[in-house]
Amino acid sequence: MSQSMWRQSLLIAGKDVRILFADRMAILFMIAFPLIMVAAFANIMGPGFVSQDYQMEIAMVTGEGSGSISQQIISGMAETDAKVRVKQMALAEAHQLVQDGKLDGYIEFPDGFTSAVLAGRPATLRVFVHPDGQNTKAMLDSVAAAIAGEFDAHWVRVRSTTDLAIQFGGPEIGARLGEVLARAVEGRADTGAMNVAFTQVGPAVSKSATTFLLPGYVTMFVFFGLALSAEALVGERENQTLDRLIASRATRGSILLGKYLGNVGRGLIQAVILLGAGKLLFKVDLGYAPWATFAVTIAIVLCAAALGLAYATIARTKASANTIAVFASLIMAPLGGCWWPLWIMPHWMQNAAKIVPHAWANAAYAKLLYFAAPASSVVGEIAALLLFGAAFGAVAGLKFRISD
Repeated sequence: MSQSMWRQSLLIAGKDVRILFADRMAILFMIAFPLIMVAAFANIMGPGFVSQDYQMEIAMVTGEGSGSISQQIISGMAETDAKVRVKQMALAEAHQLVQDGKLDGYIEFPDGFTSAVLAGRPATLRVFVHPDGQNTKAMLDSVAAAIAGEFDAHWVRVRSTTDLAIQFGGPEIGARLGEVLARAVEGRADTGAMNVAFTQVGPAVSKSATTFLLPGYVTMFVFFGLALSAEALVGERENQTLDRLIASRATRGSILLGKYLGNVGRGLIQAVILLGAGKLLFKVDLGYAPWATFAVTIAIVLCAAALGLAYATIARTKASANTIAVFASLIMAPLGGCWWPLWIMPHWMQNAAKIVPHAWANAAYAKLLYFAAPASSVVGEIAALLLFGAAFGAVAGLKFRISD
């Protein structure tokens, strides 16, 4: 891609961003209106969301005996003072309760977990969840991932120490060190000396209503705002503005790229202002990994920017572009969980929602902001958003035309 093409594209993108933010009604719709709606609904729904501290309950099952590592983990979690209550259950009982819909889910340590850990073999943690217990699923996934992460880190240290001993002390020293480490771990398991420490950092704080509301509105209004950009692009095609750009040596590719970058710029500014205002004005919790929240937001913007271009290439008039944008946005927003949480929808509807990018965006926000999931848990959602964006971009690239 030539330097002149990038220069042309950036000039076109900069022009589109300046035009948009010179429009007071556009600013009102894209930024002020979502914040007003969040503030209004948060005030109405606040008492239902912001209440006294609550204690989460996690059901755990182990098929091993009292001296096992799994039993020590469960006992250690049960004895902690954190706002998590661990309930140990029999496997058959827990499985039946999940099947009957009386228990949302549980974590199982299967037979052989301890022996696999001590032998350095891959050990399995199983998470069983009822189809309607999606909020519990995120919590159980986070707990299981944290337990697995601790064991992974332990064995990385053991193997690294052994490798260094072999490298600098020879195979004999490495073998002896391996025996010592194995005896140490085995001895801790036999004597029950393995410690599971859980630290509560500060009091358990209930999520505010805005933490539940704002992510859905960010998703909806970013997609909605960039969908409406299709009307402006069709208008430029109708009044020959695009023809004049071609006459001034701009290429079809630079125009298409410039329009896309302009959409990305507007979407990023809108999303950053909304999330920033949510953090500063409404104390919205951006999760334990705010950078992951912003990574999801960037993926949303890249996808929405391509969708806006795709709408413009399909529509033939400004009126039809506006109709397509509004109609599609009002269908995808509720279906994708922007108006209500996805997990309160029936299971079949949760699966159907995956045909729209909004559902993947809101699922990622829910994991990070509601359930404190690690950043790695939203890799799939980010990948899905980028794939949607690539598909929309391919449609725009194939169908884009300068004039009718």
